[in-house]
Amino acid sequence: MVSSAAASTLLPASVFASQSPLTASIRVDVARVRHPIHPNIYGSFIEHIGRIIYGGIYEEGSPLSDENSFRKDVLNAARDWGVTNLRWPGGNFASGYHWQDGIGPKAARPRRYDLSWFQEESNHFGTDEYVEYCRKVGAEPHICVNLGTGTIEEAANWVEYCNGTGNKHDLWRRDGGGPVEERYNLRDALWVASVLNLFQRTADRVTMANIAQLVNSIGTIFTSPNAMFMQTIFFPLKLYRQQGGSLVLRSDVESPEFSSKSFKNVPYLDVSATLAETRKAVSVAVVNRHQAEPIQTTLAVHNARLASQATAFEINGASPDTENSFSEPENVKINQKPVSQIGEKFSYTFPAHSVTLLKMSIA
Repeated sequence: MVSSAAASTLLPASVFASQSPLTASIRVDVARVRHPIHPNIYGSFIEHIGRIIYGGIYEEGSPLSDENSFRKDVLNAARDWGVTNLRWPGGNFASGYHWQDGIGPKAARPRRYDLSWFQEESNHFGTDEYVEYCRKVGAEPHICVNLGTGTIEEAANWVEYCNGTGNKHDLWRRDGGGPVEERYNLRDALWVASVLNLFQRTADRVTMANIAQLVNSIGTIFTSPNAMFMQTIFFPLKLYRQQGGSLVLRSDVESPEFSSKSFKNVPYLDVSATLAETRKAVSVAVVNRHQAEPIQTTLAVHNARLASQATAFEINGASPDTENSFSEPENVKINQKPVSQIGEKFSYTFPAHSVTLLKMSIA
């Protein structure tokens, strides 16, 4: 979940135009690899809340669904992002979920009333559907057992059902309104990018993360019965997963700062530098948290001979409050452009309220 209240601490409530252009410097040392990044920090989460499962990733009878009732538009978006692992079934829902209710013929599965989120559960999306969905996305399953109303034996049987074979496996097969949905703005996307920078810089300790949720409710993707759009927070996740490296590099930043009621001396520029596993590309991800001013930055990349042209991937919008919607799905998105005159030392201006990833090839 992303909190707008938390995100607001990243941008001062009132920022006045500077008398002179803001400047900063970033130094990256390609010879100083700090630690690898585990791909599981790019995970997500699907819980039985509101329209996350039913009407989100799974919609029976919809022309937008495939033969498994999986929404094809949502499935393609999850693949496009590159979700690495998918947590299920909760969250709070897991504490009252009994996996045996969600296996076997769907017509024979019992309907239950969920006491966590106060809604009826059809159990049409169960273990088999979840595992198949993970396979289609290309994500590792991350199942949370019932530690509320469940038992150790029930959890062990679930493990056996998922991984085992033989008679015991066959015997377990049965024969027979939600919370307010959150809309995110560009400020929230900057917050997500800043968190990803933090996860990368501390990747020697942070090895798994799951943004809640994948779709609808508080999710990265938003659907209706006949359409879909990506919320602003979808794009940093996709950008870092698709264009970031797998090895964290030493980086040093000198940047103008701001203070708020909660934090003092916060740099406007938040940075993470990574190296591709092939060691043929360097990615420098930069969040400019100033809501009004671009920051002209000198970048120095040591111990690597860079190709003269790079690519800049930028997430931005008209203002920090900009949102996407069904009618305007591309107010915030990833824009791509070439950058020339790259060398060991070069200049780049990071626009106000933006996420930028500079990807540079090593010659």
